Parts: sequence; structure tokens; C-alpha cells
Amino acid sequence: MKENSVIQTVEEVYDITEEGTTKPLRVRLSNNEIAVVKYPNNSCGNQILVNELISSMVAEIIGLKTPPFGICHLSEDLILDLNPDWGLDSDNSGLCFYTKYISSSIPITFGTLMAMEIKDFDLGRLILFDHIICNRERHAGNMILGVGQINQLYAIDHGTIFTKGVRYNKESLLNEVSDECIFDMSILQTNHKMYDCLQSRFNCTNAGLLEQCDEILNKLSRDDFKNIESKIPNEWINCVESDTITELIEAMSCRVDNLKKITQLIIHERSIN
Repeated sequence: MKENSVIQTVEEVYDITEEGTTKPLRVRLSNNEIAVVKYPNNSCGNQILVNELISSMVAEIIGLKTPPFGICHLSEDLILDLNPDWGLDSDNSGLCFYTKYISSSIPITFGTLMAMEIKDFDLGRLILFDHIICNRERHAGNMILGVGQINQLYAIDHGTIFTKGVRYNKESLLNEVSDECIFDMSILQTNHKMYDCLQSRFNCTNAGLLEQCDEILNKLSRDDFKNIESKIPNEWINCVESDTITELIEAMSCRVDNLKKITQLIIHERSIN
């Protein structure tokens, strides 16, 4: 990991975000970066933290643009000084997942895509990434446009993966390595509105998808997944259970093993819709 090799400390909390179910905090870290922090025992559980970290590391390896990310520590003393109406207590202290706060950002719409100059973005890479992490939540709130000297698209919010509900478990993940789940095209179907919106600006050809598939397979291996698993904090593993995390890593690895066939199925699905 590049940005997140050192555990930062939350030095100051500015506010709580009412948008989204996890209600993250906007904070200042010990490196003076402003960050968005998802904390332990949030309303969606601790799997959110594991999902965000693993997904961000996979994105980093394959070159998909996400905000700089990492792990930070939120102290109990700092939480106790917060507005009690926010509903946080000592159970929410500990190691958190953070992403750098993109201060000048706007949601993605057809209008903004057409009106603004945007750095090149590879839609095929995003589609295959979502299939690797089994993400059915690629909607308007999970893509942002950072506005600056170079306008940059970012993929964000990967807390809900490998589930159509809120949480997975060991048994559901064991099922995810079956052909029926690996080759299920519901990810393409549920995310199609955002993909169609992005396609209006960033053309994603079938040849481009195949090229991205080959590039990802050259960058992402089972050894990379083992390295990713080793970087998950013990504090989170103890909350989620190590065998469940192992099954999560295996489910992603199986999807990468079968990425060529998944890509061919995506191409076929696109041709009939």
C-alpha cells in the first residue's frame, strides 16, 4: 500500500455526515489531511471496514482511481467530547477506515459528464473491478467527480460487497465460489444505469473490455490477495472472524481466476441488451 502504510491518528473531528447509512465523520488526521472516516460498530457493522480496505487495495493494484485511503485511530477520549446527538460512544473508538476528503467534488450525472473536461477514465476497468468485488451498488452516490486543475473521476463507497443485503457470512461466501454465483450477471444488470451514464462519455468497447481483462490478470494474482489479507488489522479480524475474511478473499480470488469467462459473459450480455 502506498498512501496507507502508516496508521494515522484522528486529531480533530469536524462533523458527521448524514448521507449514507454508516454516517462517517469528517476529520483532520495527524498528517493534516482532511479525511472521511468510517468507524467501528457503525450501523452497518464492522464488515464495512474490511470491505472498504480490501476493495481499495484491489483498486490500487489494478489502477482504478479511488481517493487515497488508509487506517486511522479514533480515540475514546475524542469520541466522548463529540456532540452526544451524533449517537457515538466508546464502542465506536479504535481503528477506522479513512479516505481523503475530496473537497471540491460533485455527483456524476449525464449533464456534468457532457459539460466538463475530465481526465480519461477506463469504464471497462470499473466494470471488471465491480465484478471482482461483487459490487451491486455502483449508483450515482458511488462515483464522484473531483474538480480541480485536472477533473478526476473517483469510484467510492465499497462497503457493501458479496451481498444483496447488508452482510455476508461464511456460508454465503462459500456459495459465492459456485459457478452459478461467479457467472451471475446481476452485477451488470443492477449497475447498468451508472455504466450507461459513463458510457455516454467514455466509450467502452468489447475489445477494450478484453484488453482490461488481460491487464488486470497481469497485475492481480492470488499472491496479491494473500498480501491484502495480511494487511487487515487484527482488531477487525477479531470482530468479523478470520475464517469469514479468508472466505471473502477466496471468493474474490475465484472471480479473478475466472475473469476471462466473466468478461466474455459481460460482452454477451451487452450484445443482447
